[in-house]
Amino acid sequence: MNDIGQKIIRRYSALKEARGSWESQWREVGDHVLPRKSTFQGGREKGARLTRRTYDSTPRHANTLLAAALHGMLTSPSSKWFSLRLRGVPDHIETLPEVSRWLETAEATIYEELNTPAAGFSSHMHEIYTDLPAFGTAILFVGENNRSGGPLFQSRPLSDCVIAENADGIVDTLYRRFTWTVRQTVQQFGKEALSAPLQRLIDQGEMDKEIGIIHAVFPREERDHGRRDARNLPWSSLYVEEESKHLISESGYEEMPYMVARWSKATGETYGRGPAMDAMEDISMLQEMTKTLIRAAQKVVDPPLQVQDDSALSPVRMAPGALTFRRPGSEPIRPLQTGSNIPIGLEMIQAVQQKIYAAFFVDQLQLKESPNMTATEVMARQEERLRMMGPVLGRLQTELLGPLLDRVWGVMWRAGRFMEPPEILSGLPLRIEYVSPIARAQKQIEAQAVARVYQFAGPIAQHQPEVMKAINGTKLVRHLSELFGLPPSILRSERELEKIKQEEMAMMQQQQQAMQAQQMLAVGEKMAKIEKTTAEAQAMVQ
Repeated sequence: MNDIGQKIIRRYSALKEARGSWESQWREVGDHVLPRKSTFQGGREKGARLTRRTYDSTPRHANTLLAAALHGMLTSPSSKWFSLRLRGVPDHIETLPEVSRWLETAEATIYEELNTPAAGFSSHMHEIYTDLPAFGTAILFVGENNRSGGPLFQSRPLSDCVIAENADGIVDTLYRRFTWTVRQTVQQFGKEALSAPLQRLIDQGEMDKEIGIIHAVFPREERDHGRRDARNLPWSSLYVEEESKHLISESGYEEMPYMVARWSKATGETYGRGPAMDAMEDISMLQEMTKTLIRAAQKVVDPPLQVQDDSALSPVRMAPGALTFRRPGSEPIRPLQTGSNIPIGLEMIQAVQQKIYAAFFVDQLQLKESPNMTATEVMARQEERLRMMGPVLGRLQTELLGPLLDRVWGVMWRAGRFMEPPEILSGLPLRIEYVSPIARAQKQIEAQAVARVYQFAGPIAQHQPEVMKAINGTKLVRHLSELFGLPPSILRSERELEKIKQEEMAMMQQQQQAMQAQQMLAVGEKMAKIEKTTAEAQAMVQ
């Protein structure tokens, strides 16, 4: 067992050393943008002041605004941001009443679980969105709640974790180093699982001493695929004591429990780069400019004094109402004019602040509409905003939201939290469709294209009405409802539409038969009148 522990410690040390060049950047970014998480390169003392090195809070404010915008656009707790769909099946199967009802019920179950306070989804996702723009990399852990059987969300500090990618550039290995007290370790694993030195600490009553623990998660290459016990699951989970290299626990996961999201990534690099790292020159300049401006303002408000040599008979006193005696005939005490130009300094600082806000996409996210803007101008600005954020949001869906929902589905399915699916869904794969506010906005651009087609086709249809037959109205409505995120159960299935069509045709036939009967009756009545009139005329002639 110690051999396994030694391998884990060696791999962690190698990955930790490989990211050494990143830690200095993260420490600098953390000091100015996210001080409460600047725990790299030795960390800091608990309870220490966090903003000692900053003079302007613009970077922190910009990072907070971007984090809040990402939370609202991607995983808003007050609106629907994903839906369940079937993959690779005809459209009419998804619109069947029993299928659409089951999919909506499964969605509602997941949303209910995510909004449960015990899961901690919303609070920890906010931490993820806060880390991501600052450090370029954010880490979320999705475990299992032993009480409810549902998922348990926890954000992990980047300072505690090291990662590695597979050949496809996907993060599949994570080592986390953290500290627990002896008491916490015993509560989690039990006394028997710990090393002999730790057991002696327990016997001596030193339960509050902190110890270092390494948690390693990586793909399990050698396993029995026919068995599903903890040591044959697809992902290995090992806990090792850092000092003694003792293997505390060996288990596994069905899915990768860690989601590693990266804002953007350079070729050949493992960790991501965020807006704060790109704007670090402006951020550092802003702090120096603000520091200089503060000194200049102090000199204007409380200027240095010019005092003639040996003119003052006593020390110069600056307190209100104080007296300073000087020699007769000597020059009076005057303030020293430094010539500081405060307005120019303020203008330069505001220009740098705007550059920082632009680096954090604040100018794009806060769409400012003027009263004179037309709907076309608003639409054009919205499309521009989506184009700017599109690549980042695509990466977040791939590295964060997709694996997150796969993990949540697996945890809840194994816990029996869903109803039994209909037989028609047996073996059919599910897919996740994102319907968050930003995803809907992107799709509604396509809906606006449909409106433009009708706008251009209208004048043509006035002269050639048959051109409108080129558009399949039923398929168009289904497509638009999908773009706007309507539940499939609202729309009628193909079977229901066919039934309605047949009923309408039968009703039309009945109406036609009734009209024909009325016409025949009217013709009969006319013939009878003609025959009667003819008979009366013949009788009169006779």
